[in-house]
Amino acid sequence: MATVDELFHQALQLTSEERTRLAHELLLSVDGEPMVDAGAEQEWDLEIARRARGVLDGTTKTVSWSEVQARLAARQSRTR
Repeated sequence: MATVDELFHQALQLTSEERTRLAHELLLSVDGEPMVDAGAEQEWDLEIARRARGVLDGTTKTVSWSEVQARLAARQSRTR
């Protein structure tokens, strides 16, 4: 039976599409529940509440959607 290293080196010889399919199939074959941070949901709830309070009490500066779009467009033009 081939070792993991041997299989990996063989997999590198596949086309990009074949490697993508192989990776997908391997991920689907993994049993078990996804790893979940037990406190993450509670932390996100607290963060959302904190951000909402900031908007409601005026301590958070908001930005319009058109400004966000303009900033993203400027950033994209700099990276090209």
